[in-house]
Amino acid sequence: MTVCVFLMAAMFVGASTAPRAGAGAHEWESGKPAVPGLLPPHALVHGFSLRDVATAWNNWAFGTPASVNPILAVRCERSPLDVHIFFMPVSLGGEYTNTCYVEHDSFLVLVPGGYECSQNEGNGSTPTELRTCVEQGFDLISHIEFTLDGQTAADADLEKQIVTSRFDVLPADNLAGVSPNPTMLKAYVLVVGPLSRGTHTLRAYDEFASLSLTAGITYTIVVR
Repeated sequence: MTVCVFLMAAMFVGASTAPRAGAGAHEWESGKPAVPGLLPPHALVHGFSLRDVATAWNNWAFGTPASVNPILAVRCERSPLDVHIFFMPVSLGGEYTNTCYVEHDSFLVLVPGGYECSQNEGNGSTPTELRTCVEQGFDLISHIEFTLDGQTAADADLEKQIVTSRFDVLPADNLAGVSPNPTMLKAYVLVVGPLSRGTHTLRAYDEFASLSLTAGITYTIVVR
């Protein structure tokens, strides 16, 4: 198993987080999010559902070896889904910082807490086995929080953001081994909509109290 753990306390400095006109802007009309600036969980981002996004993020996060892995390097990257969607790294324990440069029409995908299981980690190989593993592990999350532009959502407020990825197979030479790796993820998956040009600061943190595990990451988001 892999634990993705950190508390979301996000503050964007010097800019409004209201949705912009342009790519994907209509998706902000589809419901009221937990925090303004957060895409509603049932909305689509450039045609992709939250489950689509979770599956692609899981492959991105764990589908490469340690030498080039983006979460170990604490590196944001464009997602393979769409050039306007950026995947953000997580902390697997401890405190980290990251600077990410994005265009003004970009969506940011954040996973402020979750639990990943895979065959190479000894968690099973079938959809049923891996789903059981992620369900049990995810229940260990004891606290999660998300604050955007001074407004906060925590714990039960974010329940609608919980999603289980599709069963997937990571390519050979992934983070958990050299062989192709069946995997699933259950996580809080958040999508932050396009931000105005300028510099923004985002902080994330959550806890697995029973594992004595906490982690945080602070991003400087430069929107060009």
